[in-house]
Amino acid sequence: GYQILDDEKQPIERFAKPKWTIEFDKMPDNDAVKFVYAVGSKSGATGETIFRYIVSNEVSGRRAQEGFFDAEKLQKGNYILRVLAADFFGNVSSKDVQFRR
Repeated sequence: GYQILDDEKQPIERFAKPKWTIEFDKMPDNDAVKFVYAVGSKSGATGETIFRYIVSNEVSGRRAQEGFFDAEKLQKGNYILRVLAADFFGNVSSKDVQFRR
């Protein structure tokens, strides 16, 4: 999922809670793959695992749809895109990427 923060690392109102966009609690249809994985992803069955997700797209159960983040809706300024990943066991990882609108 993802969240948008201001330059003081406070969530902006619209993103007060992280937007979780990809869930694998149920096996999605094979067609959902194109909505989840970005170019360069690969399975670790034969080597290194690399997960590259299209975080704005949504997959949950049988539902899969393309999504977009429109930075034009933000006021001009400095922001942080916080990308989050979590697993079944409660492990959570995040990465902050600064950007300017």
